[in-house]
Amino acid sequence: MKSRQTAIQEIEEFFTTPQQSYFKEEDGGLMFLTVCLKRPDLAFGTAIIEYICGRCTSKIISDTVLYKIIRKYKDEEYITVQTVKCEGRGRPRNYFLIRPDRLKEVEKLVKDLEVKVFDTNISLEDLVLVTT
Repeated sequence: MKSRQTAIQEIEEFFTTPQQSYFKEEDGGLMFLTVCLKRPDLAFGTAIIEYICGRCTSKIISDTVLYKIIRKYKDEEYITVQTVKCEGRGRPRNYFLIRPDRLKEVEKLVKDLEVKVFDTNISLEDLVLVTT
């Protein structure tokens, strides 16, 4: 059982420490398309989340939002899914690829995008050019 002092310290820490917030679906969607466009080697579910959250430490993208975004872009025929069996891995990975006939449109969507993260602008060029 926690002491009263420890509980009070945890509450104070919660309110004094900046909390992460979630990306809105629109911003997350454009970041997803950017990663698919410029880093197709990382264009699968968990890698996309880790990659985006690793570069934008004050915001996170949830898997629920990501898969909603994927479904939307798949339905709108911006992306296709390529299932790849990876050696040493039980389940195959689904890679999300920009459809060649929508490539110019996607490039135009992400060209000038900057995502506002609190009071710091993060360029998507910076986001995708850093290698993992």
